[in-house]
Amino acid sequence: MSWLEKRKDVGTGAERGEVLDIGDYVFEITKAELVQNKNKNGRYLDLEHTVISDHSKGRKVFTRWNVEHPNPTAERIGLERVNQIIEFGGMDAEPESEKDMLGVMIGGRITVREDPGYDPDCQVSYYKRPDSCNLESYTKFTPGADASKAAGGGKKSFAERSSESASDKTAETAATTTAKKPWEK
Repeated sequence: MSWLEKRKDVGTGAERGEVLDIGDYVFEITKAELVQNKNKNGRYLDLEHTVISDHSKGRKVFTRWNVEHPNPTAERIGLERVNQIIEFGGMDAEPESEKDMLGVMIGGRITVREDPGYDPDCQVSYYKRPDSCNLESYTKFTPGADASKAAGGGKKSFAERSSESASDKTAETAATTTAKKPWEK
């Protein structure tokens, strides 16, 4: 089964160098190439997006989506993004190859990924309809800051929630063990 056929089974679940501000952008897909991965056990869709909205117009964002991969979760995520491009990009016909995605206008959310040993890198987190993009609000990227809070509206990570929960329980335990009971003098 080809990757184009496989993607029908799933839902719609960077610029190199100076990074873009975090926020919504409207792009045109200006490169789409299906590439064999380095382990030769799968393929990914290598996309180049050119920003066409006013903020950072002309900048490029590069994304790779796994469309054939031994890890089913990685493959599912990649195929979901392909479905988002097809649905939200308004493609009238089923694509016959990745080249059918060239010229598609689509909205998307840019976030910044920071991996140890690498420069910060822009990535498309998800796609959306161009008319649903908030083109008025951008967050300047700050190295070392939690980009997910800026991009996701202040949501805390699992580690942060777990840490807060543990410190709350420790404080609560300390308060109950040191405080005298009402009947104690």
